[in-house]
Amino acid sequence: MLVIVITVLTIMSIIVTYIINNYLVIRLLFTHKYAKFFYYLLYIIFGSAYLNYASIYLIIWDTSVRFPGSKLPGNDDVLIILLYGYMATLLATMIHFVKKSYYRTQDTIVLKSAKKNYVLKTEEIYFIESMDDYVKVHTLNEVLTCYQRLSNFEKMLDERQFVRIHRAFIINKKHIDSYTQSYVELRGKKLPIGRSYKNGLELC
Repeated sequence: MLVIVITVLTIMSIIVTYIINNYLVIRLLFTHKYAKFFYYLLYIIFGSAYLNYASIYLIIWDTSVRFPGSKLPGNDDVLIILLYGYMATLLATMIHFVKKSYYRTQDTIVLKSAKKNYVLKTEEIYFIESMDDYVKVHTLNEVLTCYQRLSNFEKMLDERQFVRIHRAFIINKKHIDSYTQSYVELRGKKLPIGRSYKNGLELC
């Protein structure tokens, strides 16, 4: 019985950790939307806690009906297990946050292109272009082809310096020459601004 309860809490903790790390931390905390971050964080924690309790007591009730007289975990046991689950979630989130923060403060990144590892200064990148199954990293001196998703670069690079303007383009704001509501010009090259990216777009 205790094994089932621990399994349920473990699964819920993994789900909560994934949501916090891959949505709240990256999309809200790193973009300085602190009010939304804490609002959704509390909502997820209390919501998942309620679901955990509901699931656990449903299991306990079902077990008591099926196996009368069996030893069942009490309220204290459930609270302790629940507390351990959220402590593990918090620890995983903190590790993820520190790791992401560290990489985002680095002024260099390592890219693998043509079987070589290139160490690039982020300030030398002026835009990144998605070509479906690979991307082209346009730098001041060369263009590197990497077999990665554009979304990976979006997570890797500092959002204060880089911004996604289109499903196919991430640009370095430091290299913007001019812009309108429909395009951005960088070093003489015009890149379109996607319709879904116009709202809330900050280019300077």
